[in-house]
Amino acid sequence: MNEDAGHRKDGSRVVLRVVVGLLTAAALSACGGEPAPSAEMVERGRQAFAPCSTCHAVSPGEMSGLGPNLHGVYGRQAGSEEGFAYSPELASSGIVWRKGALDDFIASPSRTVQGTSMIYAGEPDPAVREAIIAYLQSLQ
Repeated sequence: MNEDAGHRKDGSRVVLRVVVGLLTAAALSACGGEPAPSAEMVERGRQAFAPCSTCHAVSPGEMSGLGPNLHGVYGRQAGSEEGFAYSPELASSGIVWRKGALDDFIASPSRTVQGTSMIYAGEPDPAVREAIIAYLQSLQ
């Protein structure tokens, strides 16, 4: 009887590990397989994003301005926000907005997508770009 109880206990540990693993995988999958950014990084990004809010809305359902609404942009296909008139070059770019693509685009929109209508020279500081990307990732 003690052996059975011990076996069940070990079996429960295995089941618990599997459940935790599956939940972790599901959480990572929900954010594109990447861990969520820290609250500190998101706040730094929110502050760094302030000038961007002149053109970009970030609240769900808020109308786009000169640029598209960026709520939910992380993991989204470029040029796919309904109701916004993208340049043909961006709309057909095939870009999916993840860290690498966002970093390239924020560093130099016109170099990343020649012909983009985004009028922004780019952010040269990698730390600022990283913070902005963390903020955008949090807008889900």
